[in-house]
Amino acid sequence: MLIIAFGESVVAVGIGAADFAVTAGLVLAATLTLVVLAGLWWCYFADDNDGKAERALAAVSPRRRARLSLLAFGHCYLPLLGGVIIFAAGVKKAVSQPLAALSVAPAVAIGGGAALYLVGDMMLRRVLRLGPNLTRLAVAVLAAASCGVGVTVSAVGQLGVLAAVVTMLVIAERPVFRRGAARFEESPS
Repeated sequence: MLIIAFGESVVAVGIGAADFAVTAGLVLAATLTLVVLAGLWWCYFADDNDGKAERALAAVSPRRRARLSLLAFGHCYLPLLGGVIIFAAGVKKAVSQPLAALSVAPAVAIGGGAALYLVGDMMLRRVLRLGPNLTRLAVAVLAAASCGVGVTVSAVGQLGVLAAVVTMLVIAERPVFRRGAARFEESPS
């Protein structure tokens, strides 16, 4: 279901832009939206989270497994799915005037949707004990704070901030980058 929600978010960009001429601002808004969506996708689907979740569920009793499954893949999915849908609704409005300041509702939908998704992801990770959430919490706070950029600057500005913080999250949590940084620090040269 989450993959479908991500796909519908991409469709929302096209629907929102359908009646407008293709401009540099529109292309930039669409590109930044895809960067944000890719980063949010990565938060859930990358780094063997499925395998870690499977192992976490296999390690508990069948009774506890049923409860954890309901919490993780039932209750925690509500903010995950809702966050993507709310983000898409904001982006649909934002692409119509990407270089103009947004009204409060689309700005809150964009920043709040991304933050809600990250909170749902943190909840799922906490329930299944998949790893630390401090970086994701910081990014969720920054995502919510990006609403101010959307209202005072522009949709592209807000999407740019979101793209930057989500990209930083991916880099900070990506094991390949962490191992590469460790090798660089250990290098005698």
